[in-house]
Amino acid sequence: MALYIQAAQQGKLEQKPTPAPTLTKEQVINYIKASMEMFADQDAEKKRHELTGNVLEDQNEASLTMAKFMENECKMKDKIFVKTGVEPEELEENLMHFMADPDVRMLMA
Repeated sequence: MALYIQAAQQGKLEQKPTPAPTLTKEQVINYIKASMEMFADQDAEKKRHELTGNVLEDQNEASLTMAKFMENECKMKDKIFVKTGVEPEELEENLMHFMADPDVRMLMA
């Protein structure tokens, strides 16, 4: 394993060619925008709960809150998929290809 890491650090490993993207630039941009909207809605909901005094102090309630957060994250990913038709894993596979595009980089900043 150490030899493998050393070879990678020295650039001696064979690099696999980057596959052609399976998404278009528009699909990537739409996914990023939908994701940003969903996270903004989630942040607004979180702030609303904080302002109404729903601060959790009990450890059990904190665990329930974490479970609720994970549930909401899954729901958000589902909503983004319904809206864009793109799975998060597919976006990740394609995102590096489009990072050189100024429109995509501006959205990511």
